[in-house]
Amino acid sequence: MAERGVLRLTLRYADINSLFEKPDVSPFSEDFLEHGTVPGVEYIYNELQANPALKRVETTIVLPPEQITPDLERSTREAIRRYCLARSWEVGQSERALRWRALRALAVALVLVVYVLLQWKLQGIDVLPIKVILEGLDILIWVALWFPLDALFFGLQSYDINSGKYKRAAQMQLKVEPA
Repeated sequence: MAERGVLRLTLRYADINSLFEKPDVSPFSEDFLEHGTVPGVEYIYNELQANPALKRVETTIVLPPEQITPDLERSTREAIRRYCLARSWEVGQSERALRWRALRALAVALVLVVYVLLQWKLQGIDVLPIKVILEGLDILIWVALWFPLDALFFGLQSYDINSGKYKRAAQMQLKVEPA
């Protein structure tokens, strides 16, 4: 019986580097599988993204016997861990950059609050050009607030989720077997 929340994969490669680089397999080849268009670790990450209920990863890498060395499984585990933690750090950098841009944009948008105060004073004026300008400024404020609020409430959350998927992939159980 399959254990719930566990992603079990068997990846067949001609070279262990296909875990980190796009596999060199043509779609015309019988060896081309659904994971043949992305590096193996990114395929695992994508599976974790598509299936949030997955909490653990068990991967078997099948290689030609001549590719397997006595230390390959341990060094591959360590390489996957380093790669995933580096990618998690990159996601964190992007998150921090987005937060900075969003907060800066929000500060600019909040400067427009001065307009809101001004609008209350001008609300009773029945001059068409002033009414048109005030309506245009209303739209400008909503547009100016849209990006920072969207980024702060929704965008940053996705970065945290993405970082967690790489950390989960870094902890995968790994076996290397001959073809």
